[in-house]
Amino acid sequence: MRQEISLSQLNLEIKNILKAHCQAEYMVVAEIAEIRETARGHCYLDLAEKEEGQILAKMRATIWAYQYRNISGWFESITGKSLSVGMKVLCKVNINFHEVYGISLNVLDIDPNFTLGERAANRNQIIEQLKKEGIYDMNRELEIPMICQKIALISSATAAGYGDFKRQLEQNEYGYRFNIDFYAASMQGDKAAESITDSLIKIFNSEIEYDLTIILRGGGAGLDLDCFDDVNLVTHLAQFPLPILTAIGHDRDETISDLVAHTSVKTPTAAAIFLVDKMLEYESLVERIFLRIKDKAAKELHIQKYELQKIYHSLQKTTQNRLVKERDKINQSVFYMKSNSKKLLSDALSHLNHSVFQVRTYKNKQIDRSKGQLELMEEKVKLMDPEKLLRQGYSISTVNGVPIHLLEKIVEGDKMKTQSYHHTIESEITDIKSKNNG
Repeated sequence: MRQEISLSQLNLEIKNILKAHCQAEYMVVAEIAEIRETARGHCYLDLAEKEEGQILAKMRATIWAYQYRNISGWFESITGKSLSVGMKVLCKVNINFHEVYGISLNVLDIDPNFTLGERAANRNQIIEQLKKEGIYDMNRELEIPMICQKIALISSATAAGYGDFKRQLEQNEYGYRFNIDFYAASMQGDKAAESITDSLIKIFNSEIEYDLTIILRGGGAGLDLDCFDDVNLVTHLAQFPLPILTAIGHDRDETISDLVAHTSVKTPTAAAIFLVDKMLEYESLVERIFLRIKDKAAKELHIQKYELQKIYHSLQKTTQNRLVKERDKINQSVFYMKSNSKKLLSDALSHLNHSVFQVRTYKNKQIDRSKGQLELMEEKVKLMDPEKLLRQGYSISTVNGVPIHLLEKIVEGDKMKTQSYHHTIESEITDIKSKNNG
């Protein structure tokens, strides 16, 4: 017959078995699923193992206050970040079984270098993925305009670095002016990567022709930069159609965002200096071009002045020679005219007398011809005398005061006046029949 035991006896037996067969300590790799601190300084955790988002195992763990102060302080000094949910850790633990509270782990130590190494491994995996997809260098291949004045800035309004950036730009010694559109985003925490990605999407959808996009942050702990290694964020950054400048403010390491961005500087102040230097570089280039143009123009003017002087002297000499030749021709002409003036005058007088005779002869003939034509026209005029025509039975018609044979167009309603020898008849035209219409 099976012997019955109490639950406490069973738990005690389990406790003894675990104590007899388990090692004193284990090095366990797990992810922090939950973490909370108590008022007494104890730290309670839920450690989990996951695969493709599915939980394979889970167990409660405790770091007692006297150990937690040392473990958390050492961990934060190495990694730059406190223990938090989602962090993968390597813990030294022992197994604890309590008859009331069940099985749990006591955390004796946490290796911060493992967490840093895990982070580095994840970074390398993301970088290799970006390279494999062919997008790792896409943003760096864009060209930054020589003048960057229209800027889209992604930052937190409360970030100290944002104030440093604005102050550096506004007080630049050259007086350059910049147009900055601010897009607010969280720069740390679990939602930071998503917030920055949303701002990138807003900039893209704005369809504003920005010269440059800047992501600005004012420093912080090392693992607070994990958001800038987020695979979704860096994928957007690498493929963003505008050049991106990152000024995340961390000297010890480069994030993947820094690596895929077109340009990376360490601090917000350095970002402002970058913009001012770009303007100064452009201004210097313009000045150098202006000086080259000025120098070339001066040389060209000198050459043209020399050529003009040559032309002037050549023209002066040519003109003088021409004047001498023309003066000789004039002198020859004057001599010729003096020598032949009498003969020319005699010939001209004879020609004039002959012309006078011809004119007189032609005049008489023309007068006789014109007299005959006038007499003929007088006879025709008499025959065309209106009164004589009217006596013969003809009449004269006018429309609106114009002789009808002079009009190209007559319309119904026009006034027509007909004059015969004995009568004057006034009528209104009511019907018109063209000769072509029959």
